[in-house]
Amino acid sequence: MVTRRRTHGHGRRLASDPRSDRSLVRMLNPRENRRLRVLIVDDYPIARKMFVAGLAGYGVDTCEAGDAAEAIAVAAQQSPDVVVLDLFLAGSSGLEVARELRARKDGERVAIIALSGHAGEEYREHAAEAGCDLYLVKPCTTDQLVEAIEAILPSRTAA
Repeated sequence: MVTRRRTHGHGRRLASDPRSDRSLVRMLNPRENRRLRVLIVDDYPIARKMFVAGLAGYGVDTCEAGDAAEAIAVAAQQSPDVVVLDLFLAGSSGLEVARELRARKDGERVAIIALSGHAGEEYREHAAEAGCDLYLVKPCTTDQLVEAIEAILPSRTAA
């Protein structure tokens, strides 16, 4: 994990202040003249809100979905650069969402980061087969998510 530092008050530097040394906004092609857009898909509203609030500190535009159908609809409307996708949604599979996103016209451009409480290798393999670029195990912090976005986004936006 990358440690970031920011000076507060009396010259003291605090770790893990996301706005201090980098901005995910800079990762997009400057010709696009817009902020990074991330779709958070999770059936647990508190998890969505945590990532939305955390990513806001990085200058990221976010949108949310609580189930598979909503995720597909929001992705079609918002054209996110990154989709953070819970693989076990109530009543549906995040794997199906990943497959459907990849099948879309611009499906190779979007970065898909799978989130799951399951750490087993078979789950990672299923996520990769469905088109997910990276796999993060819950609980996952905003800093871990940002590191994952930084790792995958350049290769996807160049596609």
